[in-house]
Amino acid sequence: MLNYDNKQKRRYALLNALKNNQTGISLLELSIALMILISSLIPLTQAFPYSSSIIDSAKNDTIASYLTQEKIEEIISLGYENTGIDTIETRHSLGTATSSYLYLFERESIVKYVDADLQNSLTDTGLKKISTTVYYNDKISNNEKTFTISTLLVEK
Repeated sequence: MLNYDNKQKRRYALLNALKNNQTGISLLELSIALMILISSLIPLTQAFPYSSSIIDSAKNDTIASYLTQEKIEEIISLGYENTGIDTIETRHSLGTATSSYLYLFERESIVKYVDADLQNSLTDTGLKKISTTVYYNDKISNNEKTFTISTLLVEK
């Protein structure tokens, strides 16, 4: 038989205790940890497509404002005398090819005589109101949105 001193006995007892001690994780603990991780990641994966549609919607809003402003400036550049009355541009698609980003947008421009109170007038009062509207579909609400700019053109 082997003769152990006290120091070796303590070392042997400590090694035995470490062998019997459960230091790992059980399958149940691992399953719970994975469920918590997955349940916290699901809302994040849903946030990315939504944020992408918000970005697309903001991009379309910006494009609509540029298209509206572009037409307003074009009409103003004609001058008061050369600008007609009523519908200058009927509502139509701005892109001819479906691959063009402009295909999603429609525009309409109307010019009316207005009086000093900005009410519509049948006669030339020296003021014309130019209204340009761009129509497009909102990707978030899936409804038609409009962007309108109106300005006055004064006879010199």
